[in-house]
Amino acid sequence: NKELNSDITKLKSSISLVQKIVKNILDNPSEEKFRVIKQNNPKIKETLTKYYNGMQMLKLIGFQEFYEPSNQETVLKIPPSISISYMKGQKLDFDSVVNTYFLINNEFNIRFERGFGVL
Repeated sequence: NKELNSDITKLKSSISLVQKIVKNILDNPSEEKFRVIKQNNPKIKETLTKYYNGMQMLKLIGFQEFYEPSNQETVLKIPPSISISYMKGQKLDFDSVVNTYFLINNEFNIRFERGFGVL
């Protein structure tokens, strides 16, 4: 149970960071710095890119991997072809999936703790 709580905490941190990244892009659509994520950033690495699902969350929003020869590193970037309206739609879908997951997970935990078994 302790391990499960740790995993849920990590998942919530990942989701929160993705939501913050998307909010920054939507609030500042013309600023390139919000459309690029350096994979070697310690917070990004620890919270998102070291996990397969963290990378999938970013790709769902529209991030793609690009190699930057000048810095000799791979970055995640929202290309100019991804519109803000597309990102708004993806954010709504993402938020809906997250909310559904936590509602189901919460209901499961309540039922399990009360001895009712699975849904």
